[in-house]
Amino acid sequence: MLVVDDDAGVRELSRRVLERAGYTVHTAADGREALAWLDDSPDVVHLVLTDVVMPGMSGPELAGEIRGRGSPVRVLFTSGYADDTMLRHGVPPADLHLLHKPFSAGRPDDQGARSPRFMSIAMSPGVDPVSSAKGRSMAPFRTLAVTLLAAIPLAAQPAPPGHFHKLAHTYSIVAWDSVTGDLGVVVQSKFPNVGGLVPWARAGVGAVATQSLANTAYGEQGLTLLAQGASAEEALHIIMRSDTLLGDRQVGLVDARGNAASFTGERTFDWAGGRVGKPGGGSTVGGKGEVIAGRGFAAQANIMVSDQTVANMAETFERTPGALADRLMAALAAGQAGGGDKRGMQSAALLVVRAGAGYLGATDRFIDIRVYDAPDPIAELARLLALHKLHFFPSVPEDLVRLTPGRVALLEPILLREPVGQPTTWLRQPEGSATPQFLEALRDFMYWENYDVRVRMDGLIDRVVLEDILAKRRED
Repeated sequence: MLVVDDDAGVRELSRRVLERAGYTVHTAADGREALAWLDDSPDVVHLVLTDVVMPGMSGPELAGEIRGRGSPVRVLFTSGYADDTMLRHGVPPADLHLLHKPFSAGRPDDQGARSPRFMSIAMSPGVDPVSSAKGRSMAPFRTLAVTLLAAIPLAAQPAPPGHFHKLAHTYSIVAWDSVTGDLGVVVQSKFPNVGGLVPWARAGVGAVATQSLANTAYGEQGLTLLAQGASAEEALHIIMRSDTLLGDRQVGLVDARGNAASFTGERTFDWAGGRVGKPGGGSTVGGKGEVIAGRGFAAQANIMVSDQTVANMAETFERTPGALADRLMAALAAGQAGGGDKRGMQSAALLVVRAGAGYLGATDRFIDIRVYDAPDPIAELARLLALHKLHFFPSVPEDLVRLTPGRVALLEPILLREPVGQPTTWLRQPEGSATPQFLEALRDFMYWENYDVRVRMDGLIDRVVLEDILAKRRED
């Protein structure tokens, strides 16, 4: 018998329970691994129990591949979903009476809670689903389904802790920019206001993401230890020594020298793990209970659909050029494309620090954006980042253009009628060119409209600002 499921807990418990009933059981994490197993051992497997919804190759696609080869192996579908959902995912109507469900190690329900499930088989009376073309029969499986399995609660993972709803189930990446020295964190979760818990950073020191049962000590003490000269891995180990709930934690750190480390606790919910960059490129993978160390970045996730989320984040961050914030955002979007949080999306945050790069040089918070609650928090975070760049980033030389009479003619009508409802307008009469009076009026207008860091008095204007000013008036 071959059990195919992307959830390691389901695979392991299935093996134990079915072996207890006297069957020889093998497991595979996805459809392609299952096909490889069948190719290598064509006479060993006579029944495949496959999950329906899996990354890459789905259960119905696997069944179609097996049948297309003319194989005598029987396929049963395992899932905790309703029949109409199975049909939408490609399960043939004729196979619904063979559906094995829920066969789950306690997956979250709509409210995010986990509860132990029981295994059972739904089948037509008298149907023996496990007979093969070789004449072998596994008829006792029917008895197993209605007696033994129905009575044994699945316990591949422990019962949910009382603090389950406080867990910041999420995926994140912390990183260092070797060119600018920028340090940053980006994170997304099916958890409100994840930006208030997970990301920590200090310019010239390091960045931290603390999640699952988020322990702020990894942020506060972690940054203090990094400032005192500890490496990311050293700081992580020091704080772990006194953490009484270590099995529930997940942490990623990077220091200002580019050292990175990540840890995933034993009790975090599948899929959970992390990756850190390698000095020569690529990444090192870490599972539960492991501290992994590397260079440049640390990506980590828990309660994910699969490990593809972390793999995507690592690969995308490495190959994306440009500023750290843009690389982090690209990695976050790629992580979601890899499946993301099993429960969906809700909040996101981006934090990047650089010495003196905050508002008018007064702080180190170069970028600090949080999406508290949104249907698509990554799209909203991208929108807010564009807005932040417009209002908080200074002009770049290639965006500066001369205030020609033509451009003055576009701006003068606005300066002559605004601000609406005020006793005086910015400009009292047309100037026709970039005179001192026009430049002063434009300066005051730009401060009023929050383009503070892009104000100029040298006869130039930022074309990005000009386009934004005109676009807003066209919308009105």
